[in-house]
Amino acid sequence: AKLNAWLPGETVASTTQIWDISSYTNLSASGGVTLTGDNLTADLGTSIDLTSEVTGILPYANGGTATSTIAVADSYKRSKQAIIYDAPTAVAAIATTTPMRFTCAGFITDINAFNTTAGTATSTIDINNTSGVSILSTNLTIDPNETDSSTAVYPVVITTPAIANGTILSVQVDTAGASSAGLSVVIYYTCESRNIND
Repeated sequence: AKLNAWLPGETVASTTQIWDISSYTNLSASGGVTLTGDNLTADLGTSIDLTSEVTGILPYANGGTATSTIAVADSYKRSKQAIIYDAPTAVAAIATTTPMRFTCAGFITDINAFNTTAGTATSTIDINNTSGVSILSTNLTIDPNETDSSTAVYPVVITTPAIANGTILSVQVDTAGASSAGLSVVIYYTCESRNIND
């Protein structure tokens, strides 16, 4: 389990997790969160109240194999939406689309794709950097008779979440589900600092 966006007062929707925060200073916690040495611990069902803003990717300190992006200020949360095909247009495979440029350094927390009309077969969507290298290890999929990737049997896995100021990403439609129409992709991310241009 991982927390993609961690804000004051939110509930931990996972089993007990411990994060290594050794790279941060002057951080304290309360409201069901404990801070012991360099480890921050949150239990299932507890609410979160951090007294300092934290951004970045923090490794699990209790043997987990994933990392978790933690952001405790709404003002750092951003999203970009790319309309690949408008509502009445049939979806087709396409190698690259109009690029999306990011104007802050930060971390991608989630990616979602949706159709306006469900297809009868699976759609597969990739996100590539300017070198044509995927940032995903499990691509976005929209399952047959569904319109949203959030309900996919195989959820997206982001292997390269870090973005720099100026990072450019583009959408690649590998497989277009038969009869699907309208396709948009939304990238959710957090900035390391507030930036009115993003």
